[in-house]
Amino acid sequence: MGRNIGISAMPSMHIVMAVLIAIAGWRINKWWGAGLTALAAIVVIGSIHLAWHYAVDGIAGTALALVFWWVAGIIVRAHFRLHVAAETIPVGAVAQRAT
Repeated sequence: MGRNIGISAMPSMHIVMAVLIAIAGWRINKWWGAGLTALAAIVVIGSIHLAWHYAVDGIAGTALALVFWWVAGIIVRAHFRLHVAAETIPVGAVAQRAT
């Protein structure tokens, strides 16, 4: 009793968040990206070393973060296209079509 036997959750949401923040850092500039990637690596190594997660949890968390980033990009681009298309139609043109 009292012994730390570790806790494992699949995937590690701490790793998902660290990787997402690192990806966002690369969008700012290479220095932010490199620093936040190092932080994400420390989170991955620490979670495994401290026996809170298995290595596969970190791999799955990293993969999930990449999928989240990719899907969010698709949603944002589609949303942007819809709003740009809506803004290019003159207001009077909509009223003329209705009559």
